[in-house]
Amino acid sequence: MGINTVKYLLSALLLVSSLTAFSYEHPRRHMLPRSISSKRAAAAKRAKSYIGDKRQLVVLSSFSDLDFESENSLMLWNQILNQPNYHEGNYQGSVHDYFYNQSYGKFNLQFDLYAFKVNKEHAVYHSTATDDENASMLFEALADSLKNTVTDWAPYDWDDDGYIDQVLVIYAGMGQNDGGDKNTIWAHQAALSIYKHDPVVVNSSDKNYKIDNYGFIPEIGNTSATFGTFCHEFGHCMTLPDFYFNNLQIVGNWDIMDHGNYNYNGYCPPNYSAHERMILGWLDVKELTEPASITNMPALGDEPVAYMIRNDAYPNEYYILENRQQQGWDKYLPGSGLVIFHIDYDEHVWKYEYPNTYTDNRYSIFPANGMNYTVMGSGWAYPYGEKDSLTNNSVPAATLRHAAQDGTKLMSKPITNIRVDNGLVSFDFMGGNNSQTAIQSQTSNLKPQIKEVYDLSGRQIPQGAMGTGIYIIKYANGQTKKVVRR
Repeated sequence: MGINTVKYLLSALLLVSSLTAFSYEHPRRHMLPRSISSKRAAAAKRAKSYIGDKRQLVVLSSFSDLDFESENSLMLWNQILNQPNYHEGNYQGSVHDYFYNQSYGKFNLQFDLYAFKVNKEHAVYHSTATDDENASMLFEALADSLKNTVTDWAPYDWDDDGYIDQVLVIYAGMGQNDGGDKNTIWAHQAALSIYKHDPVVVNSSDKNYKIDNYGFIPEIGNTSATFGTFCHEFGHCMTLPDFYFNNLQIVGNWDIMDHGNYNYNGYCPPNYSAHERMILGWLDVKELTEPASITNMPALGDEPVAYMIRNDAYPNEYYILENRQQQGWDKYLPGSGLVIFHIDYDEHVWKYEYPNTYTDNRYSIFPANGMNYTVMGSGWAYPYGEKDSLTNNSVPAATLRHAAQDGTKLMSKPITNIRVDNGLVSFDFMGGNNSQTAIQSQTSNLKPQIKEVYDLSGRQIPQGAMGTGIYIIKYANGQTKKVVRR
Protein backbone atom coordinates (compact mmCIF):
# COMPACT_ATOMS: atom_id res chain seq x y z
CA MET A 1 0.00 0.00 0.00
CA GLY A 2 3.04 2.30 -0.31
CA ILE A 3 3.51 2.75 3.41
CA ASN A 4 6.75 3.02 5.32
CA THR A 5 6.15 1.52 8.71
CA VAL A 6 7.65 2.56 11.97
CA LYS A 7 7.04 -0.46 14.13
CA TYR A 8 6.77 0.46 17.74
CA LEU A 9 4.47 -0.97 20.33
CA LEU A 10 3.93 0.58 23.73
CA SER A 11 2.05 -1.75 26.05
CA ALA A 12 1.67 -1.49 29.77
CA LEU A 13 -1.04 -3.29 31.68
CA LEU A 14 -2.40 -0.66 33.99
CA LEU A 15 -3.78 -1.40 37.41
CA VAL A 16 -5.45 1.65 38.91
CA SER A 17 -6.87 1.63 42.41
CA SER A 18 -10.54 2.60 42.55
CA LEU A 19 -12.30 5.41 44.41
CA THR A 20 -13.94 6.00 42.25
CA ALA A 21 -17.77 30.44 25.19
CA PHE A 22 -15.70 28.78 22.66
CA SER A 23 -17.07 28.00 19.18
CA TYR A 24 -16.12 24.68 17.64
CA GLU A 25 -17.48 22.51 14.91
CA HIS A 26 -18.73 19.16 16.14
CA PRO A 27 -16.84 15.97 15.32
CA ARG A 28 -18.69 13.83 12.81
CA ARG A 29 -20.24 10.47 13.45
CA HIS A 30 -21.30 8.08 10.71
CA MET A 31 -24.04 5.62 11.49
CA LEU A 32 -22.75 2.12 12.03
CA PRO A 33 -23.75 -0.05 9.06
CA ARG A 34 -26.15 -2.85 9.79
CA SER A 35 -23.43 -5.46 9.38
CA ILE A 36 -21.66 -3.92 12.37
CA SER A 37 -24.60 -2.89 14.54
CA SER A 38 -26.57 -6.10 14.13
CA LYS A 39 -23.85 -8.02 15.90
CA ARG A 40 -24.62 -5.90 18.98
CA ALA A 41 -28.40 -5.93 18.65
CA ALA A 42 -28.95 -7.00 22.24
CA ALA A 43 -28.11 -4.19 24.64
CA ALA A 44 -27.04 -6.62 27.35
CA LYS A 45 -24.62 -8.37 25.00
CA ARG A 46 -23.21 -5.02 23.86
CA ALA A 47 -22.66 -3.88 27.43
CA LYS A 48 -20.60 -6.96 28.23
CA SER A 49 -17.98 -5.72 25.77
CA TYR A 50 -17.22 -2.77 28.05
CA ILE A 51 -16.57 -4.65 31.27
CA GLY A 52 -13.18 -5.92 32.44
CA ASP A 53 -9.61 -5.57 31.16
CA LYS A 54 -9.58 -4.60 27.47
CA ARG A 55 -6.82 -3.80 24.97
CA GLN A 56 -7.40 -1.17 22.31
CA LEU A 57 -5.39 -0.63 19.12
CA VAL A 58 -4.31 2.94 18.34
CA VAL A 59 -2.42 4.00 15.20
CA LEU A 60 -0.47 7.25 14.91
CA SER A 61 -0.42 8.27 11.24
CA SER A 62 1.88 10.91 9.78
CA PHE A 63 2.19 11.91 6.13
CA SER A 64 4.93 12.56 3.59
CA ASP A 65 4.47 16.31 4.12
CA LEU A 66 3.27 16.43 7.73
CA ASP A 67 4.78 14.97 10.89
CA PHE A 68 3.61 15.08 14.48
CA GLU A 69 4.56 18.17 16.47
CA SER A 70 6.25 16.14 19.19
CA GLU A 71 9.50 14.40 18.35
CA ASN A 72 8.46 11.66 20.77
CA SER A 73 4.84 11.40 19.69
CA LEU A 74 4.49 7.72 20.63
CA MET A 75 5.80 8.34 24.12
CA LEU A 76 3.60 11.43 24.54
CA TRP A 77 0.42 9.72 23.38
CA ASN A 78 1.18 6.66 25.46
CA GLN A 79 1.17 8.97 28.49
CA ILE A 80 -2.02 10.76 27.41
CA LEU A 81 -3.81 7.48 26.79
CA ASN A 82 -2.38 5.13 29.41
CA GLN A 83 -0.59 6.84 32.28
CA PRO A 84 -2.53 6.75 35.56
CA ASN A 85 -3.21 10.16 37.06
CA TYR A 86 -1.70 12.02 34.09
CA HIS A 87 -1.54 15.71 35.00
CA GLU A 88 1.04 17.27 32.74
CA GLY A 89 0.03 20.76 31.64
CA ASN A 90 -3.76 21.10 31.58
CA TYR A 91 -4.54 17.38 31.52
CA GLN A 92 -6.90 16.21 34.25
CA GLY A 93 -6.02 12.54 33.85
CA SER A 94 -5.39 10.06 31.05
CA VAL A 95 -7.95 8.53 28.70
CA HIS A 96 -7.56 5.34 30.71
CA ASP A 97 -8.42 7.30 33.86
CA TYR A 98 -11.45 8.84 32.18
CA PHE A 99 -13.07 5.56 31.17
CA TYR A 100 -12.03 3.82 34.39
CA ASN A 101 -13.83 6.57 36.28
CA GLN A 102 -16.90 6.52 34.03
CA SER A 103 -17.31 2.79 34.56
CA TYR A 104 -16.70 2.95 38.34
CA GLY A 105 -13.66 0.75 37.85
CA LYS A 106 -15.40 -1.81 35.61
CA PHE A 107 -13.69 -0.89 32.31
CA ASN A 108 -9.89 -1.09 32.45
CA LEU A 109 -8.44 -0.01 29.11
CA GLN A 110 -4.91 -0.59 27.88
CA PHE A 111 -4.01 1.22 24.65
CA ASP A 112 -1.48 -0.45 22.32
CA LEU A 113 0.17 2.10 20.04
CA TYR A 114 1.72 1.71 16.59
CA ALA A 115 3.05 4.39 14.25
CA PHE A 116 3.04 4.48 10.43
CA LYS A 117 4.13 7.13 7.96
CA VAL A 118 2.28 7.16 4.64
CA ASN A 119 4.01 8.13 1.40
CA LYS A 120 1.26 10.52 0.35
CA GLU A 121 0.48 14.10 1.30
CA HIS A 122 -2.18 14.67 3.93
CA ALA A 123 -4.47 16.51 1.48
CA VAL A 124 -5.07 13.25 -0.42
CA TYR A 125 -7.20 12.06 2.50
CA HIS A 126 -9.08 15.30 3.22
CA SER A 127 -12.73 15.40 4.20
CA THR A 128 -15.29 17.10 1.96
CA ALA A 129 -18.20 19.20 3.13
CA THR A 130 -20.40 16.12 3.30
CA ASP A 131 -18.29 13.00 3.85
CA ASP A 132 -14.99 11.45 4.88
CA GLU A 133 -14.58 8.77 2.22
CA ASN A 134 -11.02 9.83 1.44
CA ALA A 135 -10.05 9.04 5.02
CA SER A 136 -11.47 5.55 4.61
CA MET A 137 -8.76 4.89 2.02
CA LEU A 138 -6.16 5.98 4.56
CA PHE A 139 -7.64 3.66 7.14
CA GLU A 140 -7.68 0.76 4.69
CA ALA A 141 -3.97 1.32 4.07
CA LEU A 142 -3.22 1.56 7.79
CA ALA A 143 -5.19 -1.61 8.48
CA ASP A 144 -3.16 -3.43 5.82
CA SER A 145 0.01 -2.28 7.57
CA LEU A 146 -1.30 -3.49 10.93
CA LYS A 147 -2.02 -6.80 9.24
CA ASN A 148 1.71 -7.24 8.71
CA THR A 149 2.68 -6.00 12.18
CA VAL A 150 0.29 -7.27 14.86
CA THR A 151 0.91 -10.89 15.77
CA ASP A 152 -2.04 -11.58 18.08
CA TRP A 153 -5.46 -10.17 17.20
CA ALA A 154 -7.54 -12.01 19.79
CA PRO A 155 -7.30 -9.31 22.53
CA TYR A 156 -8.92 -6.75 20.21
CA ASP A 157 -12.06 -8.82 19.56
CA TRP A 158 -13.84 -8.00 22.79
CA ASP A 159 -17.02 -10.00 22.24
CA ASP A 160 -15.53 -12.93 20.28
CA ASP A 161 -17.65 -12.28 17.17
CA GLY A 162 -14.81 -12.27 14.63
CA TYR A 163 -14.64 -8.47 14.35
CA ILE A 164 -11.95 -6.23 15.81
CA ASP A 165 -14.21 -3.92 17.80
CA GLN A 166 -12.55 -0.74 16.53
CA VAL A 167 -9.18 0.76 15.63
CA LEU A 168 -8.50 4.38 16.59
CA VAL A 169 -6.32 6.61 14.40
CA ILE A 170 -4.58 9.75 15.65
CA TYR A 171 -3.42 11.67 12.59
CA ALA A 172 -0.76 14.40 12.43
CA GLY A 173 -1.98 17.99 12.39
CA MET A 174 -5.37 19.60 12.91
CA GLY A 175 -8.88 18.44 12.07
CA GLN A 176 -11.38 20.42 10.04
CA ASN A 177 -13.67 20.42 13.08
CA ASP A 178 -11.25 22.71 14.95
CA GLY A 179 -8.93 24.92 12.93
CA GLY A 180 -7.83 22.63 10.10
CA ASP A 181 -8.17 23.86 6.53
CA LYS A 182 -10.05 22.16 3.69
CA ASN A 183 -7.12 19.80 3.08
CA THR A 184 -7.42 18.13 6.48
CA ILE A 185 -9.55 15.29 7.87
CA TRP A 186 -12.64 15.97 9.95
CA ALA A 187 -12.66 14.05 13.27
CA HIS A 188 -15.14 11.23 12.83
CA GLN A 189 -16.14 7.63 13.42
CA ALA A 190 -17.05 5.35 10.53
CA ALA A 191 -16.51 1.90 9.02
CA LEU A 192 -15.00 0.62 5.78
CA SER A 193 -18.28 -1.05 4.85
CA ILE A 194 -20.05 2.32 4.85
CA TYR A 195 -18.07 3.19 1.74
CA LYS A 196 -18.53 -0.22 0.14
CA HIS A 197 -15.03 -1.30 1.12
CA ASP A 198 -14.58 -4.87 2.26
CA PRO A 199 -13.33 -5.21 5.84
CA VAL A 200 -9.62 -5.98 6.06
CA VAL A 201 -9.16 -9.63 7.03
CA VAL A 202 -6.36 -10.47 9.46
CA ASN A 203 -5.32 -13.76 11.02
CA SER A 204 -3.66 -15.07 14.16
CA SER A 205 -3.64 -18.56 15.70
CA ASP A 206 -5.47 -19.88 12.61
CA LYS A 207 -8.47 -17.63 13.20
CA ASN A 208 -9.62 -14.84 10.87
CA TYR A 209 -10.78 -11.45 12.15
CA LYS A 210 -12.31 -8.53 10.27
CA ILE A 211 -11.29 -4.89 10.71
CA ASP A 212 -14.12 -2.53 9.82
CA ASN A 213 -15.05 0.00 12.51
CA TYR A 214 -12.70 2.93 13.22
CA GLY A 215 -12.36 6.45 14.58
CA PHE A 216 -10.19 9.37 13.41
CA ILE A 217 -8.90 11.95 15.91
CA PRO A 218 -6.52 14.84 15.08
CA GLU A 219 -3.25 15.34 16.91
CA ILE A 220 -3.93 18.98 17.79
CA GLY A 221 -6.66 21.60 17.66
CA ASN A 222 -6.56 25.30 16.92
CA THR A 223 -8.42 26.38 20.03
CA SER A 224 -8.74 23.15 22.03
CA ALA A 225 -6.94 19.95 22.95
CA THR A 226 -8.13 16.75 21.30
CA PHE A 227 -8.42 14.73 24.53
CA GLY A 228 -12.18 15.32 24.74
CA THR A 229 -12.63 14.57 21.04
CA PHE A 230 -10.78 11.27 21.48
CA CYS A 231 -13.19 10.28 24.27
CA HIS A 232 -16.15 11.49 22.16
CA GLU A 233 -15.18 9.41 19.13
CA PHE A 234 -14.48 6.40 21.33
CA GLY A 235 -18.02 6.81 22.65
CA HIS A 236 -19.26 6.45 19.08
CA CYS A 237 -17.24 3.28 18.68
CA MET A 238 -19.14 1.99 21.72
CA THR A 239 -22.37 2.80 19.78
CA LEU A 240 -23.30 6.03 21.60
CA PRO A 241 -24.93 8.63 19.28
CA ASP A 242 -24.42 12.36 18.96
CA PHE A 243 -26.92 14.45 20.88
CA TYR A 244 -26.36 17.57 18.80
CA PHE A 245 -27.77 17.85 15.29
CA ASN A 246 -25.55 19.50 12.69
CA ASN A 247 -24.51 22.64 14.61
CA LEU A 248 -27.57 22.69 16.88
CA GLN A 249 -26.69 21.89 20.49
CA ILE A 250 -29.40 20.25 22.62
CA VAL A 251 -27.69 19.42 25.92
CA GLY A 252 -24.54 21.41 25.15
CA ASN A 253 -21.66 21.27 27.61
CA TRP A 254 -23.60 19.00 29.97
CA ASP A 255 -22.81 15.95 27.82
CA ILE A 256 -19.65 14.68 26.13
CA MET A 257 -21.73 13.42 23.19
CA ASP A 258 -22.94 16.95 22.48
CA HIS A 259 -20.53 19.86 23.09
CA GLY A 260 -19.02 18.70 26.39
CA ASN A 261 -15.93 17.25 24.73
CA TYR A 262 -14.70 20.87 24.50
CA ASN A 263 -15.06 21.62 28.24
CA TYR A 264 -11.92 23.31 29.62
CA ASN A 265 -10.66 23.69 26.05
CA GLY A 266 -10.95 19.95 25.46
CA TYR A 267 -8.90 18.84 28.48
CA CYS A 268 -11.77 17.95 30.84
CA PRO A 269 -14.83 16.35 29.19
CA PRO A 270 -17.74 15.83 31.57
CA ASN A 271 -18.78 12.53 33.04
CA TYR A 272 -21.07 10.34 30.98
CA SER A 273 -24.71 10.75 31.93
CA ALA A 274 -26.47 8.06 33.93
CA HIS A 275 -28.34 6.97 30.81
CA GLU A 276 -25.13 6.55 28.81
CA ARG A 277 -23.57 4.57 31.67
CA MET A 278 -26.70 2.44 31.87
CA ILE A 279 -26.49 1.60 28.14
CA LEU A 280 -22.83 0.67 28.49
CA GLY A 281 -23.51 -1.61 31.45
CA TRP A 282 -21.81 0.53 34.10
CA LEU A 283 -24.80 1.65 36.18
CA ASP A 284 -28.18 0.32 37.26
CA VAL A 285 -30.70 3.15 37.49
CA LYS A 286 -33.26 2.73 40.30
CA GLU A 287 -36.86 3.27 39.23
CA LEU A 288 -39.13 5.23 41.57
CA THR A 289 -42.71 3.94 41.58
CA GLU A 290 -44.01 4.85 45.05
CA PRO A 291 -43.89 8.04 47.13
CA ALA A 292 -40.42 8.47 48.59
CA SER A 293 -38.08 10.98 50.17
CA ILE A 294 -34.61 10.77 48.69
CA THR A 295 -31.84 12.16 50.87
CA ASN A 296 -28.09 12.59 50.50
CA MET A 297 -27.94 11.48 46.86
CA PRO A 298 -24.22 11.50 45.95
CA ALA A 299 -22.70 13.07 42.86
CA LEU A 300 -22.87 10.78 39.83
CA GLY A 301 -19.11 11.01 39.41
CA ASP A 302 -18.60 9.61 42.91
CA GLU A 303 -21.12 6.78 43.15
CA PRO A 304 -23.38 4.89 40.70
CA VAL A 305 -26.65 6.39 41.95
CA ALA A 306 -29.41 7.74 39.69
CA TYR A 307 -33.20 7.51 39.61
CA MET A 308 -35.75 6.88 36.86
CA ILE A 309 -39.35 8.05 36.66
CA ARG A 310 -41.25 6.28 33.90
CA ASN A 311 -44.27 7.09 31.74
CA ASP A 312 -46.37 4.07 32.70
CA ALA A 313 -48.27 4.18 29.40
CA TYR A 314 -45.08 4.28 27.30
CA PRO A 315 -42.26 2.54 29.19
CA ASN A 316 -39.44 3.75 26.90
CA GLU A 317 -40.15 7.35 27.88
CA TYR A 318 -38.75 8.38 31.24
CA TYR A 319 -36.96 10.97 33.28
CA ILE A 320 -33.52 10.24 34.76
CA LEU A 321 -32.44 12.22 37.81
CA GLU A 322 -28.75 12.60 38.59
CA ASN A 323 -26.66 14.75 40.91
CA ARG A 324 -23.98 16.62 38.96
CA GLN A 325 -21.41 18.62 40.89
CA GLN A 326 -18.58 20.78 39.52
CA GLN A 327 -15.80 18.47 40.64
CA GLY A 328 -13.58 15.84 39.03
CA TRP A 329 -14.41 15.40 35.34
CA ASP A 330 -17.54 17.51 35.92
CA LYS A 331 -15.49 20.45 37.18
CA TYR A 332 -16.23 22.54 34.07
CA LEU A 333 -19.94 21.82 33.74
CA PRO A 334 -22.14 24.90 33.30
CA GLY A 335 -23.69 24.37 36.76
CA SER A 336 -24.33 22.03 39.68
CA GLY A 337 -27.35 20.34 41.21
CA LEU A 338 -30.07 17.86 40.31
CA VAL A 339 -30.15 17.43 36.53
CA ILE A 340 -33.34 15.91 35.11
CA PHE A 341 -32.99 14.29 31.70
CA HIS A 342 -36.07 13.61 29.56
CA ILE A 343 -35.49 10.56 27.36
CA ASP A 344 -37.66 8.90 24.72
CA TYR A 345 -35.50 5.87 24.01
CA ASP A 346 -35.62 3.92 20.77
CA GLU A 347 -32.74 1.49 20.19
CA HIS A 348 -33.02 1.80 16.41
CA VAL A 349 -32.81 5.60 16.56
CA TRP A 350 -29.88 5.48 18.98
CA LYS A 351 -27.97 3.13 16.64
CA TYR A 352 -28.91 4.32 13.15
CA GLU A 353 -30.30 7.85 13.37
CA TYR A 354 -30.00 11.02 15.46
CA PRO A 355 -32.01 11.14 18.71
CA ASN A 356 -32.23 14.93 18.39
CA THR A 357 -33.12 16.90 15.27
CA TYR A 358 -34.29 20.44 14.54
CA THR A 359 -37.89 19.47 15.27
CA ASP A 360 -37.71 16.37 17.48
CA ASN A 361 -35.76 15.90 20.72
CA ARG A 362 -35.57 12.47 22.30
CA TYR A 363 -32.73 13.33 24.71
CA SER A 364 -32.91 16.64 26.54
CA ILE A 365 -32.69 18.30 29.94
CA PHE A 366 -35.49 20.09 31.78
CA PRO A 367 -34.03 23.60 32.29
CA ALA A 368 -34.77 24.71 35.85
CA ASN A 369 -34.46 28.32 34.72
CA GLY A 370 -37.06 27.72 32.00
CA MET A 371 -34.61 28.63 29.22
CA ASN A 372 -33.73 25.75 26.90
CA TYR A 373 -30.95 27.62 25.10
CA THR A 374 -27.60 25.98 25.85
CA VAL A 375 -26.00 29.39 26.43
CA MET A 376 -28.27 29.55 29.49
CA GLY A 377 -27.27 26.05 30.60
CA SER A 378 -25.73 27.29 33.86
CA GLY A 379 -29.29 27.52 35.21
CA TRP A 380 -30.53 24.10 34.14
CA ALA A 381 -29.83 22.18 37.36
CA TYR A 382 -32.29 22.22 40.28
CA PRO A 383 -32.77 24.08 42.51
CA TYR A 384 -32.54 27.37 40.63
CA GLY A 385 -33.44 30.36 42.81
CA GLU A 386 -36.86 29.55 44.22
CA LYS A 387 -37.51 26.86 41.61
CA ASP A 388 -37.19 23.59 43.46
CA SER A 389 -39.85 21.43 41.77
CA LEU A 390 -40.81 19.73 38.52
CA THR A 391 -44.58 19.16 38.45
CA ASN A 392 -47.49 19.36 36.05
CA ASN A 393 -47.87 23.05 36.97
CA SER A 394 -44.25 24.17 37.32
CA VAL A 395 -42.29 26.15 34.73
CA PRO A 396 -41.01 24.18 32.96
CA ALA A 397 -43.77 21.62 33.44
CA ALA A 398 -43.30 17.84 33.71
CA THR A 399 -44.36 17.20 30.12
CA LEU A 400 -44.32 14.02 28.05
CA ARG A 401 -43.90 13.23 24.37
CA HIS A 402 -46.39 10.36 24.58
CA ALA A 403 -49.74 10.37 26.37
CA ALA A 404 -49.82 9.11 29.95
CA GLN A 405 -52.43 6.67 31.21
CA ASP A 406 -54.83 9.55 31.91
CA GLY A 407 -54.56 10.71 28.29
CA THR A 408 -52.63 13.89 29.06
CA LYS A 409 -49.04 14.57 28.10
CA LEU A 410 -48.08 15.27 31.70
CA MET A 411 -46.10 12.95 34.00
CA SER A 412 -48.29 13.57 37.09
CA LYS A 413 -45.49 12.33 39.35
CA PRO A 414 -44.27 15.49 41.11
CA ILE A 415 -40.64 15.99 42.10
CA THR A 416 -40.60 18.60 44.85
CA ASN A 417 -38.51 20.14 47.61
CA ILE A 418 -35.27 19.70 45.65
CA ARG A 419 -32.30 20.86 47.69
CA VAL A 420 -28.50 20.56 47.75
CA ASP A 421 -26.44 20.41 50.93
CA ASN A 422 -22.65 20.02 50.76
CA GLY A 423 -22.90 18.56 47.28
CA LEU A 424 -25.58 16.00 48.21
CA VAL A 425 -29.08 16.19 46.68
CA SER A 426 -32.37 15.50 48.42
CA PHE A 427 -35.93 15.65 47.05
CA ASP A 428 -39.45 14.34 47.53
CA PHE A 429 -41.15 12.12 44.97
CA MET A 430 -44.95 12.11 44.76
CA GLY A 431 -45.22 13.91 48.10
CA GLY A 432 -42.46 12.01 49.82
CA ASN A 433 -42.53 9.19 52.31
CA ASN A 434 -44.84 10.01 55.22
CA SER A 435 -42.50 8.24 57.61
CA GLN A 436 -39.60 10.34 56.27
CA THR A 437 -37.53 7.23 55.75
CA ALA A 438 -34.70 8.25 53.47
CA ILE A 439 -33.65 6.26 50.44
CA GLN A 440 -29.89 6.61 50.29
CA SER A 441 -26.98 5.19 48.41
CA GLN A 442 -25.58 2.03 49.96
CA THR A 443 -22.46 3.85 51.15
CA SER A 444 -23.78 7.32 51.92
CA ASN A 445 -24.15 6.64 55.65
CA LEU A 446 -20.98 4.57 55.90
CA LYS A 447 -18.40 7.17 54.96
CA PRO A 448 -18.34 10.94 54.41
CA GLN A 449 -18.66 12.22 50.87
CA ILE A 450 -15.36 13.05 49.15
CA LYS A 451 -15.27 16.62 47.84
CA GLU A 452 -11.71 17.13 46.59
CA VAL A 453 -8.50 15.07 46.29
CA TYR A 454 -4.94 16.47 46.19
CA ASP A 455 -1.52 14.86 45.85
CA LEU A 456 1.37 15.89 48.10
CA SER A 457 2.48 18.56 45.63
CA GLY A 458 -0.87 20.29 46.09
CA ARG A 459 -2.30 19.43 42.66
CA GLN A 460 -5.99 18.55 42.59
CA ILE A 461 -6.64 15.22 40.85
CA PRO A 462 -9.84 13.60 39.54
CA GLN A 463 -11.71 11.52 42.06
CA GLY A 464 -11.29 7.87 41.25
CA ALA A 465 -7.84 8.39 39.69
CA MET A 466 -5.77 7.66 42.77
CA GLY A 467 -3.05 5.06 42.43
CA THR A 468 -0.78 3.98 45.25
CA GLY A 469 0.60 6.87 47.28
CA ILE A 470 -0.31 9.51 49.84
CA TYR A 471 -3.21 11.91 49.23
CA ILE A 472 -4.95 14.79 50.98
CA ILE A 473 -8.72 14.28 50.89
CA LYS A 474 -11.27 16.98 51.69
CA TYR A 475 -14.74 15.72 52.59
CA ALA A 476 -18.10 17.41 52.11
CA ASN A 477 -18.61 17.47 55.90
CA GLY A 478 -15.57 19.75 56.27
CA GLN A 479 -13.08 17.10 57.36
CA THR A 480 -9.61 16.89 55.81
CA LYS A 481 -7.54 13.70 56.04
CA LYS A 482 -4.23 12.35 54.82
CA VAL A 483 -4.84 8.95 53.22
CA VAL A 484 -2.30 6.31 52.22
CA ARG A 485 -3.32 4.13 49.23
CA ARG A 486 -1.50 0.81 48.94
